[in-house]
Amino acid sequence: MTNDKLYIDILKLAKVKVPCEIVYRTELGRVTTEQGIIRDLFSRSSHHFLILESGLPILISSVLSIRPMGG
Repeated sequence: MTNDKLYIDILKLAKVKVPCEIVYRTELGRVTTEQGIIRDLFSRSSHHFLILESGLPILISSVLSIRPMGG
């Protein structure tokens, strides 16, 4: 899993439903950025995911940084 502070930040942003910017590493090793509201968090086969409002699942352990957008 990712570091504790990053995981706590993900939990907080999921709870307050504010737009955020997520930088993560894809399965192919490419670093990419997505923006959106975290709709849900779930676990499957010992892997933890966040789901953006667009429906995109992101493996939480692949998240490099996350931050709220706007003021």
